Amino acid sequence: AAPSDAASREKTVVVATASPYKFARDVYQSIFPDAPAAAQTSAAADDFRYIALLERASGTTAPPALSGLRGRPGLHFASTAKDRMKQTALDLLLKL
Repeated sequence: AAPSDAASREKTVVVATASPYKFARDVYQSIFPDAPAAAQTSAAADDFRYIALLERASGTTAPPALSGLRGRPGLHFASTAKDRMKQTALDLLLKL
């Protein structure tokens, strides 16, 4: 069935729970502090390299919501000072 007019105007925010794969570099390096660092090519490629290393080391797989980001363009690049976080969040929400 086609969405109603109200449903077509709704916005959705997806919030993932904490996963070691969201911080794969830090998690991997904290577990294997003596392991050589992954060859760094770019920040994104490096992050995915650590996801692969963590998958191999743990025998688990990264959530598809994270591994599916490989090769996709970035969508959000905003940054803000700590004291402006609340106002920045409100400003961004008002743009939806």
